Amino acid sequence: MMTSTTPAAGGAVGPQDARATAIVQALGTRSIVLIGMMGAGKTSVGKKLAARLALPFKDADAEIEIAHEMSIPEIFATYGEAYFRDGERKVVSRLLNDGQQVLATGGGAYLNALTQARIAERGVSVWLKADFEVLMRRVRKKANRPLLQTADPEGTLRGLIDQRYPVYAQADVTVLSKDGPHEAVIEDILQQLEKRFNLPNPRTKPVAVTLRVGLGARSYDIIIGDALLAGAGAKIAKLFPQSNCAIVTDETVARLHLQTLQDSLHQAGVTVSVITVPPGEGSKSYAMFEKVCDGIIAAKLERGDIVVAFGGGVVGDLAGFAAASVRRGMRFVQVPTSLLSQVDSSVGGKTGINSPHGKNLIGAFYQPSLVLADTSVLDTLSVREFRAGYAEVAKYGLIDDAPFFYWLEQNWRDVFAGGAARQEA
Repeated sequence: MMTSTTPAAGGAVGPQDARATAIVQALGTRSIVLIGMMGAGKTSVGKKLAARLALPFKDADAEIEIAHEMSIPEIFATYGEAYFRDGERKVVSRLLNDGQQVLATGGGAYLNALTQARIAERGVSVWLKADFEVLMRRVRKKANRPLLQTADPEGTLRGLIDQRYPVYAQADVTVLSKDGPHEAVIEDILQQLEKRFNLPNPRTKPVAVTLRVGLGARSYDIIIGDALLAGAGAKIAKLFPQSNCAIVTDETVARLHLQTLQDSLHQAGVTVSVITVPPGEGSKSYAMFEKVCDGIIAAKLERGDIVVAFGGGVVGDLAGFAAASVRRGMRFVQVPTSLLSQVDSSVGGKTGINSPHGKNLIGAFYQPSLVLADTSVLDTLSVREFRAGYAEVAKYGLIDDAPFFYWLEQNWRDVFAGGAARQEA
């Protein structure tokens, strides 16, 4: 049987960069095996991935066609699907004995239990997952899909997705195959492999991102990044020169992070007073509102000074309402410390406390002057609390951004682990 091999770009297996070398070394003797539906891009992505890693590329379907001197549809028509599947199993097994490579398999190959076991033994499986609309757009362009030669190809494709996706989901790595440059998909594969092998990330640490909330005279910035607390004082002092501040926080956040924020403000020459409340929803009360307002007044802060809300949604609501009320309105900065408050309650200006008659019945719409979302403080959250905030993140994708939701499906582990994916989310 002849072998079809596509070498790295330039006609030969070429030298690797340091990143590619690290991944190939981590693979050992194993191959990268691409699985997924017809139209997922296994061949086109596989060729470029092989070139990126300076590995040979092989295509199981191409091997079968060369051996039979027939196209896949002709093999189906002449010998039937059962014959094809048995031959496919043998070809994949043989190819995995040929040394390290990037191997693209047919859409049904991974459904065979023996093939799946062979791939687990000799390779790392990468599922290129694409949604129905993407697949349908791609397969319509070609007439060489024997399984779709039916009166209802769309219904057939949906049925295949329902059958195959639970099996594909057992792959070692899952990457979203989306429209756009193949390089983006390849980058996702490389990142997932680095994560799987616990390789150091060679890319530079992501810089903070600034988003502008445009509200005319009430416009403000949201700064998102890692380890922002240490530089918070400089940012606040630059925005509000010669101002003093009151930090409103809860006992849990104070124990974990208050010293870092205080040191940062002191280094920037800002005089700081601290008002601490108990953690939890119970602090959104008349009693705690009174305590915070009296604390701000006792610190002799004027209207031009700053209230810093340093905590989760409860502290943000409580401190924001106090800032809106004391001296008929003081400037305030949100420094949210929970995922839920970073993606939701710290932005938009909703502040308030609870009443015995219901939640959030007393309050004001009062915009912050700045939001500092330090993603590193989220490392101290419990898994339960982080998940609660992540549900809010996923909700945004479900409501109005399908590509973002699919991105979360692929990257949720990295969001939980921190770093660039968390900041991107």
